[in-house]
Amino acid sequence: MIDNKSFYDKVWKNAQLIDHTKFPVWSLLKTYIEPTSRLLEIGPGVRPRLPISKTIYFDISKEAVDRLNYIRSGCAVLGSPERMPFPNDSFDLICAFDVLEHIEKDQDILNEISRVLNTVGTFIFSVPLHQKYFSDFDEECGHFRRYEVDEIYEKLSKANLKIVSVSEHGLKPHYNIVNKIGGYLLKHHPVLAVKIGEPFYPLALRLRKKPKLVSENIKEYLNKLQEVLIITKKASA
Repeated sequence: MIDNKSFYDKVWKNAQLIDHTKFPVWSLLKTYIEPTSRLLEIGPGVRPRLPISKTIYFDISKEAVDRLNYIRSGCAVLGSPERMPFPNDSFDLICAFDVLEHIEKDQDILNEISRVLNTVGTFIFSVPLHQKYFSDFDEECGHFRRYEVDEIYEKLSKANLKIVSVSEHGLKPHYNIVNKIGGYLLKHHPVLAVKIGEPFYPLALRLRKKPKLVSENIKEYLNKLQEVLIITKKASA
């Protein structure tokens, strides 16, 4: 297992910062944002999905934090999300895209997210699904796991969160040979891997479909996916 902090410091140092409006998920996220909304994004790296102009970011990568703060001073905080320096009920919208699978004690983070999310707020996140698909790509990206459907429900419930709707999600290639090559480069030549992938990333974003939410028969739907976007609310005030 790689050291996520040192690995992503190298990755984000060589990655291009991309405007949040370029991500297909923005079409969904903007519907949850009001002029007075308090926004938090956990683990954005230099690919934030929420607008830099009004979001607080929390990341373990000093490289990412420094680059975000260069654009808007004080918008990014360095640290581990198991313990965040925010009061209870601080945020109306919290996002964490492709983050939880990188955290060994993910239940602690979900509990902390629930703590700082206000009673009517929304937590939106994405994770890879089904351990049977765990590959070299997952390992070299620093994933501790891929999630089983019942596991997601159980961990969210322990954090007083409930699923409202879901959508297919993800940029991971679906071809094993591409994943194997990508995993090898990420492990042995992370900087080269980023440089090779950078020209194709904007194209990959344009080819991705916008989220299409499903709110019925969710478990059955999740069993068909490999990566998922999940929208949650507090289960009780």
